[in-house]
Amino acid sequence: MGETAAEFNFPIAPSFTVQLENPTPRIWLPSYHETQILLSKFIAHVSYVHHVVHHPSLPKVVDDVYRKANRQEPITPGQMVLLLSIIASATHAWTPQDVNDPVLGSLFLSSAQANNKTYKWVKAADDVLCFMAQNGAEAAPSLEAIQGIIILSFVISNLEGIRLRYRSLILKGLTMGREICLHHIDHRSNMETANTIKAEMGRRAWWYLVSTDWFLSARYSNPGEGVYQIDTTDMIVAKPRNSNDAGVEDNGPNHIFPLYQETDMSYFLQRICLAEICCGIADIYPFIGCMSRKRNGASSHASILTMMDEELRQFLKDLPSILKLDTYDNKTPATLGSNTIFIQAYMINSLANTQRCKLALGFLKKHPNYPGPPYQRVRKACLEAAQNMIRAEAQLERSQHPFTQVRLRLSGMMYGVFLAGVALLMITQTAPTETQQENDDDNIDENVEIRREQVSEALRIIESIKGHWPSPAAADLHQALTQVLARQGHQNQQKEGPRTPRLGSPLAPVASQQLPGQIGPSESRPTAIGDENQLPSTWEVSPRRELREAEEMMDMEDPMDVESFEWDELISDLDELGLF
Repeated sequence: MGETAAEFNFPIAPSFTVQLENPTPRIWLPSYHETQILLSKFIAHVSYVHHVVHHPSLPKVVDDVYRKANRQEPITPGQMVLLLSIIASATHAWTPQDVNDPVLGSLFLSSAQANNKTYKWVKAADDVLCFMAQNGAEAAPSLEAIQGIIILSFVISNLEGIRLRYRSLILKGLTMGREICLHHIDHRSNMETANTIKAEMGRRAWWYLVSTDWFLSARYSNPGEGVYQIDTTDMIVAKPRNSNDAGVEDNGPNHIFPLYQETDMSYFLQRICLAEICCGIADIYPFIGCMSRKRNGASSHASILTMMDEELRQFLKDLPSILKLDTYDNKTPATLGSNTIFIQAYMINSLANTQRCKLALGFLKKHPNYPGPPYQRVRKACLEAAQNMIRAEAQLERSQHPFTQVRLRLSGMMYGVFLAGVALLMITQTAPTETQQENDDDNIDENVEIRREQVSEALRIIESIKGHWPSPAAADLHQALTQVLARQGHQNQQKEGPRTPRLGSPLAPVASQQLPGQIGPSESRPTAIGDENQLPSTWEVSPRRELREAEEMMDMEDPMDVESFEWDELISDLDELGLF
């Protein structure tokens, strides 16, 4: 990639040159043409995950930065943070499929080369943010900087997980938002500017940060659990409009569509609704903690969890049809190949079911053998959510959508898959008695063979993604699931003899399916050395091969004891995965 030097009137360590003993700070940017390609990648494959920018305005931002760079004029720090974050996000989401694209393929020889560049752009964006923190008078907070922080935080969460650096970026975004009064956008004193692109993007940025704050308080097991920074009484901000970017204009007509109509903001708005439920869940956490320490507290705990789960289930039921995955069951891959609303449906369903799993797992690991209907209701809710997530993953793979590969780079997308695997593993080890099954009227199939296929499907998915994360959680979970699969396989063979999974089942492994741009088993292609992000030549794992490998693992000298598995340690490790 060719690069252009952009000069600033502020120091950005450690990249600078010395001319006549005076430092001339520089940031090296891709060429203008390359940045346009990276921007197109960001808009097409990443931006709709957070969608806090106005797509038609982004080319103007790029033009402005490069025009000032060519004229050696100072560049607004906020614009630079936004541009660098977009570049970092685009390179991070680069996949093997992009290497084969006639346009995108001109930038990098491999996806690994693109992914490795991400750290450089993250560092550059972080340097500009450090300057803004140290030089407030010369680099005042701006909406562009906050948008850049949101995009950068998304990249950081995928690279490092939900750790201090990510949380600090979210807090910095909220602090900057207050500084420029994003929390009072719709105050009566701002009526003259309420119908502008800047105001609408401010609503998007603020609500994204607030929603993320609420999600963090309800979703992750850490000292901040149940604690959030922003309360609805602290802000006067209308929710963003349900409109496409093309319909957002300065002082133009309000193109606001009903929620059942597909727009660029369909997922975003439902994410806010889900975050509001999570905020309510966070408010209840302190009472749950007190309840668990009392006599018969487990029963009350289970009842409250059932109530919260019912609210999440109702949220899923009330989703517009365009965001229900059942709507796309009979769609062909050709139809879904470029359909972003299908991906929005996948994301909101995964997000809600992940929260359901998270709520239930906390109870199940504390009370693995608690008797009675309250426990069974929590267990059923957890199983249903886990099944929904595994079905969603299988449906996404069958769609052959380009996002199938992009999601492997987004740890937030995989958090739900890992939790579903943990849930299936835990529930398999604490299966209900036959009497409990007969007395249960819920429409959840408890058939042992069905659950074995579900564990097998979770195992296959985790096998395909475990190499993408530095956390040992994926390998540990894969090993545990494999042993469960082997144990159930032995039990079933003793009772019924070998069986073949039903063909055509939504939970059955995908047979001889090839993703777009993926090399088949009989083909080969040279890959870059160290291209660890290259997808395997095939995603399919034979059920018999899974069982054979599982049996071999059971014969190891020191196999994992699934019965005494450290659930707290595994779930805590998973909690570091990203958020979307």
